[in-house]
Formats: sequence, structure tokens, C-alpha cells
Amino acid sequence: NTKAYKLFNPVTRKVIITRDVQFVENDAWDGSIEKTVNVAETSPHDDMADESIEKK
Repeated sequence: NTKAYKLFNPVTRKVIITRDVQFVENDAWDGSIEKTVNVAETSPHDDMADESIEKK
């Protein structure tokens, strides 16, 4: 059990679990999905997993 963050992508409706997260504390999210976010390339050795999200 390691501590990690669950990150939801509303465009792809996927959840990424990772310990490697950088927060931009001076910016606020305005609720739009038009903003782009830089995502680092992952390697097979990264501690990441995908989970499917059920649509309600």
C-alpha cells in the first residue's frame, strides 16, 4: 500500500493513479475541459494503473 493520487480525466473518462503529481497552486480551474494539462510520458516501471469509470 503506497500513497497515491487518483486523477480523473473528464475527456477520456479514465482515472489514473500515480504518486508523481505536480500541483499548480497559483491557478484555479474554471470548470472547462478546454484547458490542456501537461502529462509526462510513463514507463512500464511507473506506479500507475487505469480504472474504468461507470457513467451514472
